[in-house]
Amino acid sequence: MDLGNWSFDINFSGSTVVTVFISGKTLVCANVGDSRAILGSLKSTQEAEMIKPTQGEFQIESIACKADNDLYWVATTLSIDHKPDRKDEFEWILVSNGRVDPFREPDGQPIGPARVWLKEENIPGLAMSWSMGDWVASSVGVIPEPEFFELELNRDDKFIVIASDGIWEFIDNNKCV
Repeated sequence: MDLGNWSFDINFSGSTVVTVFISGKTLVCANVGDSRAILGSLKSTQEAEMIKPTQGEFQIESIACKADNDLYWVATTLSIDHKPDRKDEFEWILVSNGRVDPFREPDGQPIGPARVWLKEENIPGLAMSWSMGDWVASSVGVIPEPEFFELELNRDDKFIVIASDGIWEFIDNNKCV
């Protein structure tokens, strides 16, 4: 569907989306932007001791907290946040003739997260590097197509959390609440 043919303004109308589809034991996660999905699993002490988080890679398993005598809650990322200050995202925006910089006070002091801007204008100011439907941001490299991840579920997998960045900026994947 070509959004450019609709009667409403899509210049600054982008959105983030994360969705999870399960068929049998196969889980597929599609993600655009900085919403996030995680899988919560209960693992034995022996399984938990083998987990070695590696930053920057997909499906990072990390111990969230002890659940019971011989069990630990483990969080597995199902999506990757698309943030403009991530090295690969930053470089892509620059190559696409965009600019990555936080919002700035009149005196030049930075405020808040890195944002995507047009090279010579302070628009759109998007705090993510992938977005569905934002026409102006897509002109400087913001990607509208989802990134897909797939994994096989097993008996240890207990729940999925799907939430927007407004939740994840206050709750860490790896902490018990």
